[in-house]
Amino acid sequence: MMIFTNFKDVSVDGKKLNPVPVLKLTTGNDVCSPSNTVLQNVIKEAKANHFKLILPDGSII
Repeated sequence: MMIFTNFKDVSVDGKKLNPVPVLKLTTGNDVCSPSNTVLQNVIKEAKANHFKLILPDGSII
């Protein structure tokens, strides 16, 4: 999977926007457990690559 974040000039109806890539996880709620190592690795990647995560419980990281 690749998330592209290289947009430099984004505007809608003349208004400049700052795009933020978002990845929504659609697996079961057990992925939201703080002890889940897969989730911890995805969070690290999100921080390193400047994208947001939406977890199945609706929280945004």
